[in-house]
Amino acid sequence: MRVATIFGVGVACASLVDLPAKWPTPNGKEVQLLGHRGLKSQMPEHTLGSYWLAATAGADYVEPDVVLTKDNVPVCFHNLYIRDGTDVEKFAKFSSRRRNFTGELDGKPTTIENEYFISDFTVAELKELRVVQKEVGVRPQYFNELFQIPTLEEFLEEMVTAADKLGRPINIAPELKHPVYHNSLFPCVRFEDHVLQVLQRHGYALKRNHRPRKGRGKLMLQSFDFESLKYLRTKVDLGVVDLVMLNDDDPYFFTRAGLEELSKHANWLGPWKEYLYLNPKEQFDGSKTKYNSSQVDEWGGFLSKCEVVRIAHRLGLKIVLYTFYDSREKSQRGCAIGCESEDARAEYTYYFSMGIDALFVENIGEAIQARTEYNTKLWARIAPELTCPSRFY
Repeated sequence: MRVATIFGVGVACASLVDLPAKWPTPNGKEVQLLGHRGLKSQMPEHTLGSYWLAATAGADYVEPDVVLTKDNVPVCFHNLYIRDGTDVEKFAKFSSRRRNFTGELDGKPTTIENEYFISDFTVAELKELRVVQKEVGVRPQYFNELFQIPTLEEFLEEMVTAADKLGRPINIAPELKHPVYHNSLFPCVRFEDHVLQVLQRHGYALKRNHRPRKGRGKLMLQSFDFESLKYLRTKVDLGVVDLVMLNDDDPYFFTRAGLEELSKHANWLGPWKEYLYLNPKEQFDGSKTKYNSSQVDEWGGFLSKCEVVRIAHRLGLKIVLYTFYDSREKSQRGCAIGCESEDARAEYTYYFSMGIDALFVENIGEAIQARTEYNTKLWARIAPELTCPSRFY
C-alpha cells in the first residue's frame, strides 16, 4: 500500500478514504473553531478588518461582542467603556463624558473609574473615533486608527459579503454583553430585543417557521447572564439558534443540578477553559474565587472535569471553551495552582482529546494547523490517549 507523509506522519493513502477520522466528540466530528473577537492576534479586535480576516482564515464561526449606544444602536465592542481600545482621549470635546460607575455587572459589585462609556455616546459620535490595537505579544500596531467601531448591522453586512466572495455561509456567534446594565439604562425595549430585531431584519431565522435569507450561516447567541439567556430562549427555537451559557466563576454550572437546569434553556455550555484543565473545585480554590460550599453541596457537589463533559453531553449540551491565545501570548494554563510551560500544541491536543465541541481561538491559523495535525493522527491511528478515561464517553 502506498504511503503518504503528512505533517511528518506516514499515512497509508487508503486510510484517508476508507477509515474516517472520528473525534471523541458525541457526533464524532472535529472541533469547531470560533474566531474570538475576529482575528485579534493580527488585527485590532472587533473591527471589520478583524472579522473579515477571521472569516477568510477559515474560522467556523466569527464572534462579535455587542453593546448599546445612547441611541439604542447595537455596536460591536468588548467593554462598556472605550478609553482602552480607541483614540477617544484625542477628542477634547468628549472630555466631559468621563465618569465613574459603581454598581453590579454580571452579578458582581464593580467600580469603574474615569472612563468613557459607550452608553453615553450616540452611534454618530462613536463613528468619529478610531480603534487601536493592544500592545500584547506580537500583535501588529500598523492598523491603529484605521477602523471605526462597527455597528452590529455593519458586521452582518460584512459577513454576507465575505460569504459571497468565499462561496460559503459565515456562521456567527454574537455575545450580548452586560444585559442587566443595558436594560436598567434603557428599560423601554430590552437589550436582547434590540439585537434580535437587527438579526431578523438582516435575514437570520430565529424560529423554525422562519426562512433565512441566502448567504446567512448558523447563528449562536452567548451570554454570561442566565436570566438573559432564559429570556432569549422564549424568543428563539433551539437548533435554529444555538444558545451558549458562558461561565467564568459560577459554581452552579459545574454541578449536576446546574447542568440539568441549563439543558432546559440552552444547548451549549461555555466555561473558562481552566475549569476543565484542572477540576472545577481546584480552579475555584486555587484562584481563591469565593463560593458557597453549602450551596454547592445542595446542588450535588462539584463535578470533576470529566464528569462535566460526560454529563453535559448526555444532557444534549455541547461545550465551547474560551480563550485560546496566540502562541506568543501567555496561555494561563494551570496558573491557579502553578503555570504550565507554554505549549500551544499540547494545550490544543489536551482539549481535542477530551471531546470538547468548540474553542474560542485568537490565532485561527495556529488552531487550524493543530486541528489538521490531530486529524492526521486520527487517520493514522496514532492519536494521543483520551484526556478522560473511556468510561466517560
